[in-house]
Amino acid sequence: MKCRVRKPVLVALMALLFALGASINNVASQSNSRGQTANRNESTAGRPAAKYFALIIGDNQYQYLKKLNTAVNDAAELDRVLRETYGFQTKLLLDAGRDRIIDALNEYRANLDEQSYLLIYYAGHGVYDKSIGVAYWLPVDARQNSNARWISAEDVTGNIKGVAAAHVLVISDSCYSGKLNRNESAAILPAERRRFLDKMREGRSRTLIASGGNEPVEDDGGNGHSVFAHALLRGLRNMEGSEFTAAELFNQFILEQVAGKADQTPEYGAIRNSGHDGGDFVFVRSKARAGPVMEASQQARRQQGNPGPQIKPSPETPPEQSTAMENSGDLRGDLIGIGGTKTGTITDGQRVDYEFEAVSNVPLRFVFQKDLGHGFLAQVYDSSGRIVKQIAVYTMRGGEMPFTPRVTGRHYIRLTGKRGSGKYTLSLSKL
Repeated sequence: MKCRVRKPVLVALMALLFALGASINNVASQSNSRGQTANRNESTAGRPAAKYFALIIGDNQYQYLKKLNTAVNDAAELDRVLRETYGFQTKLLLDAGRDRIIDALNEYRANLDEQSYLLIYYAGHGVYDKSIGVAYWLPVDARQNSNARWISAEDVTGNIKGVAAAHVLVISDSCYSGKLNRNESAAILPAERRRFLDKMREGRSRTLIASGGNEPVEDDGGNGHSVFAHALLRGLRNMEGSEFTAAELFNQFILEQVAGKADQTPEYGAIRNSGHDGGDFVFVRSKARAGPVMEASQQARRQQGNPGPQIKPSPETPPEQSTAMENSGDLRGDLIGIGGTKTGTITDGQRVDYEFEAVSNVPLRFVFQKDLGHGFLAQVYDSSGRIVKQIAVYTMRGGEMPFTPRVTGRHYIRLTGKRGSGKYTLSLSKL
């Protein structure tokens, strides 16, 4: 149920997966959130073409629990974007019961091969049963006081471990998504991007993007979508370059946008006990676009006898049109040239600025390295003081931010310390 107890809201792809072996604190009921409290104590040369699949689940019309508002809308729009922009073969389940969801997972387990990528998205109610330490998805036929129709973390993780696909990414927009395995930190992104992407493809991956940690998450607030789904969709539409990893999507679009707008902090990491081996899910934009926008959504609804709400894509404002943030202050600092590197120490709340020259439509790349235990927000400003690009570097030892200037002239990059203090290294190069 999404995290309200009496006013459930969308649940996203489960806390379930993180919850295995992870400790979770008390579940607080809260309106306008997703969850329910249990009433118990780039280059592909020389490689076979990858095949991309997605199982997308959105549950609104609960039979025995509080109905939700945006889960179906979130799922249908994600289905459209993945098909049209990234060439995924999708299976869209709207208002699905337990059997349909488990059958779909078993189908992928039986049919996918090692050249496959599988993305699983869930939006609906979720619950953590503290008395036995297990997290669940709650399908539309779930009852509050009986787990007979619930889907446990073990159900999902067991199927993921058994799938032959090289890469599986679970995206969970739900309450109480659990705690990540902090021991599996992502590696620093190297300056040589092609080698980095190849390395991420070579290592088997089983990763989760969760809309929040051990906390309620909101069901609305994103122009017809949840705050989390709005950030996810915006990232998929606006990520620069034709190829990028799930970690880059999370850091450049999801983390800061969600945490800045709602009382929830998204998390990203490896799924425990799932067969993860150091890789990451690589998204590749396709040139061909799939059929009609609503074809899959309408087909799924017809199968359920439910016409569903009209789906309206949410308006997007690209990062380049962002307005200047409060307290941007005077932008000035040391000059960093193309091929240059800067190092220093940054503390929580401290701002460090650097200046650089940019040429319109000539793509650049910032590469960040940092100590564990702290993080920072990196924001690029144009000469007028408007933010045109940003990335949150919190959960990893480093990060990478591609940037294509829209105008020629002086630009600035500001680092703002978050969550402790530590050393950092900033490098600038042409993309």
